[in-house]
Amino acid sequence: MILNILIENITPDNVAASRFAVAGLHGALCSDQFFRMPAERLQIMTCLFMACSIDDVEVRWIAIRTLVEVVKQDYDFMEDYLNDLT
Repeated sequence: MILNILIENITPDNVAASRFAVAGLHGALCSDQFFRMPAERLQIMTCLFMACSIDDVEVRWIAIRTLVEVVKQDYDFMEDYLNDLT
């Protein structure tokens, strides 16, 4: 599954792969099919929070943009993650 491949490649150990994977995740989430399932949602949010902590401006920028899009599209599912967003 594409989601798993993207998530597996977001890691502080490989910033270059993380850039592409976070950008791919951003594109995949625009289709809105993954975020509706609780298990996938947890994986996505965990991955995005980790990506926001990677010491690379480009990775962080894409991850934050993706978080903003997720909140805009799927606000109803965000209650469990609101404390992590602060």
